[in-house]
Amino acid sequence: MKIKTGLYFLANLFVPLSEARYTKNRIIPSLGKQLQRMRVARKLIARRRRQPELSWQEAVTASGMDIDAIERQQIRRKRLYLVMSAIPALLAFGLLLAVLASGISTFSLLLRASVIMVVLLGLSSIPFLQAIVCTWRLWQLREQRVNTGEKGTFTDFRHETPWIRMTLFPWR
Repeated sequence: MKIKTGLYFLANLFVPLSEARYTKNRIIPSLGKQLQRMRVARKLIARRRRQPELSWQEAVTASGMDIDAIERQQIRRKRLYLVMSAIPALLAFGLLLAVLASGISTFSLLLRASVIMVVLLGLSSIPFLQAIVCTWRLWQLREQRVNTGEKGTFTDFRHETPWIRMTLFPWR
């Protein structure tokens, strides 16, 4: 009996040590790689800031497509992203309705359903953000403004337009 108790306490000493060693061997190198990525990203951002901004006409010419083709491509991408965003959002809404219709209101069910809904809405937000970018690009194309001098930045887009409403309508 004393041997089992001694082994139990001995195991409790070594298990946290092995977890700490695992953490040191896995997390610290990962953190170092992340810091290295951040340094490279800073250099790339600084290099990009030194490049001259293109005017609207230069940007259209650099794309190698005509204006109508760019607009069709952006509208098609925006519609695809909206559909990709709607699927997880509708699943989250359906889960909410299923939980409410079931009549079961235990804490564990509500907690699990809430976690799943948050994950689904998070998945839904990723393509929705891409749809916002497509809406911004369409606005730049229609307004013929792409750089800071022409007031075509994303900040200008947000301040001058009802951007959420524009994003939700696939034909705009």
